[in-house]
Amino acid sequence: MKIGIVGLPGSGRTTIFNALSGLQVTTGPGGKARESAGAIKVPDPRIDTLAHMYRSKKKVFAEVIFVDVATGGGKTTGLPTQALQAIAQCEALVLVLRGFENPALGRPPDPVRELADLKAELILADLGPLENRRTRLVKDPGAPREKELIEKCIAHLGGERMLADLPLDAAEQRLLSGFSFLSAKPSLWLFNRAEAELAADLPAELATLAEAEGREVL
Repeated sequence: MKIGIVGLPGSGRTTIFNALSGLQVTTGPGGKARESAGAIKVPDPRIDTLAHMYRSKKKVFAEVIFVDVATGGGKTTGLPTQALQAIAQCEALVLVLRGFENPALGRPPDPVRELADLKAELILADLGPLENRRTRLVKDPGAPREKELIEKCIAHLGGERMLADLPLDAAEQRLLSGFSFLSAKPSLWLFNRAEAELAADLPAELATLAEAEGREVL
C-alpha cells in the first residue's frame, strides 16, 4: 500500500515522513525538487507462527510505502503539478496540518485554512478531467447514465466537497474506474503540533469540522 504524506510548505511534512520511514531526508526552507519514498514492513505474528510451523527460512511481510510528496518552498499555498502527479500514484493520503509556530513563515498556524487549501487543490485537480469528459459526452447520445453521473460529481465538487464523501453504487464506481480522482482517496488528517502540547485538545474548529465530515484526526 502506498500512502502519500501531503502538506503545505512549513507544515512539518518531511519530519513526519522521516519519523515514519526511519530515513533522514533534509528538512527546512527551500523544499525538495522530488518526492521521497520509504517502505516499512508490517509486523504480523501469524507469519512468524507459519514460518516456525513450516520451518521457512524466508519471511515476506506486507509493506507500507510512505511517500513524502514534494511541494517546494517557494509557495505558501497550492500544490505544483508534480505533487499532484505523485498523489495520483498513492492509494491513501495523510494531510499534514501545521499546529506549531514557525517564525520563518511569518504567520500563526491555521490548520483549518491549510486543510481548506489542500482540499481545494485536490478538488480542482478532479474537476478538470470531469469537465473534459462532460464536453466529450455532449456529442454522445448513447451514454445518458454516464452523463448524469459526471454532472453529479461536478456538482458535488462544486460544493467544495471531496469525492470520497459522495456515495456511489457499484455501477457508478465502474463508470468512473478509468479516472484516478485525488479527492476520492481515503484520507487521515494529521495535526502536527509541538511536543509540549501533545496532550492538549484539538482546536475546537478543527474538531468540529472533523466530526461533521466523519474524518479521523491524528
